[in-house]
Amino acid sequence: MRIMERLLRTTTPIRYPTYNRSESHSTGFFFRTNRELYLITARHCLFESDRGGVRFRPEEIAIRLRDKKDHRESRTMRIPLYDESGDRNWIEPYHYDVDIAALPLEISLRETGNTSFGTSRLSKAYEAKNVAVPGDSAIVAGYPVVNAGSYSPILRNALISSALDVDYDKQPYFLIDSQLHEGTSGSPVLVRKTDRNDNIAFHVIGVHSGQHDVSVPGGENLNRVWFLKHLRIRLNDFEPDLTDLF
Repeated sequence: MRIMERLLRTTTPIRYPTYNRSESHSTGFFFRTNRELYLITARHCLFESDRGGVRFRPEEIAIRLRDKKDHRESRTMRIPLYDESGDRNWIEPYHYDVDIAALPLEISLRETGNTSFGTSRLSKAYEAKNVAVPGDSAIVAGYPVVNAGSYSPILRNALISSALDVDYDKQPYFLIDSQLHEGTSGSPVLVRKTDRNDNIAFHVIGVHSGQHDVSVPGGENLNRVWFLKHLRIRLNDFEPDLTDLF
């Protein structure tokens, strides 16, 4: 399977079938660690609150799983976000402001037509500063619109616009310059690299979570991308040998 074909099968639209935003959607992507398979997305795609209280709290989400024999076909899988005690099923970083969530999945992608990051063919998740520098090109794979015919993501070009070795505005994210839309929240942000043997790999360097400055119409096309390091620290509580995966 070609690397780009695999890339297009790592993502899924996220929908909210039982919530009053049933027409809304966001993006998630599959990521495998040593032991677990996760759906990674922006936390605000699962839950959102502010000083006025809870703004968004769906009980479940729906994702799409591709057919193993014909990847153009897919089925819906519903995933509860809370257990019987009302505790959340997803994992989030200790750093509360980090807009990333990891939802454990009790499925095997081998039985589907989907693929995941964290595998050797698609490369591991890297600290952004190790594989890219400001001014480099990046790719955002997400769903500004949902193509119900194939459920393939839309790829948008982006420019890494801020430093990767320091946090922007004292928060663990960096900025990219790209024309993105609401449905792309939760998308993986990738850089493409070629080794000395001309083998291509895509490295996940962060999770897109939306426009940087919502007070500015269009946000000057600047978007936040959260670094993966705080997710690594949190998941390391469940899998102590995760260090080499990030």
